[in-house]
Amino acid sequence: AGVLDEEAVERVWPFAAEIIGAPLVAVTSRSLAAARGDRALMAERMRLAFEEWIVAECKHPLLIVLDDAHWSDAATLRLLDAALAAAAEHPLLVAIFARPPLRDAHPRLFAERRVQELRLEELSKRSSERLARAILGPHVAGDVVDRVVGLANGNAFFLEELVRAVAEGKSGALPDSVLSVVEARLEALEPDARRVLRAASVFGQFFWPSGVAA
Repeated sequence: AGVLDEEAVERVWPFAAEIIGAPLVAVTSRSLAAARGDRALMAERMRLAFEEWIVAECKHPLLIVLDDAHWSDAATLRLLDAALAAAAEHPLLVAIFARPPLRDAHPRLFAERRVQELRLEELSKRSSERLARAILGPHVAGDVVDRVVGLANGNAFFLEELVRAVAEGKSGALPDSVLSVVEARLEALEPDARRVLRAASVFGQFFWPSGVAA
C-alpha cells in the first residue's frame, strides 16, 4: 500500500498472498476466485502481480538478493526473471548467489537479461596460509599450517573447520572431508542432542519444536 494506489493494491495483494503460501479466502477477490480453477491463469496472475509490485517499488533504486539460489524452486526464479523484464528501464538489481548446480538445473536462467556473472575461484595457497595463521597465531607450527591448507584445497568453509579443529587441540586427527567435519561435530554432541537434530533434519533448515517432539 505504500507504493501502489488503492486499485492496484486490490489487484496485487491477493496474488502476492498466493506467492508466499498464505492463500486468502477466494471470495475476497473475484479475479482470485476465477484463477483458483485454472492453474495457468493463476500462474499468469501471480506473475503480473509480482511485476506490478516490483516496478512500483522501483520508484527508488531496488536491490533483491537471493542467497543459496541452487535450492530455489523454479517458480521463484521465473518470477524474478519476469520482474527483470518488466523493470528493464527501472533501477532494479537482482543479486543471486549460488553453487554451480544452479546452472546445471537452469541452463537458460536469465539468458535474455543483462547478466554479469562472477565465478568465485578457490582460495589461493597464500591466502589460505594467511587466514590460518591469522586465526591460530604466529607461533603455530609450519607443518600444521601446511597440512591444514593442503586438506582444505582452497575450500574456505573446510579451511575454517580445520583451523577450528587445530585450535581445539585436535591437529592429530584432522577430518579429511567436509562431510567428516560435520560428522565429527555431531559426534561430539550428547546422544539426546543428536537425536533432536536427527528429527529436526527431517524438516530441513527450519523446524518447529512440536514437529520435533512428534
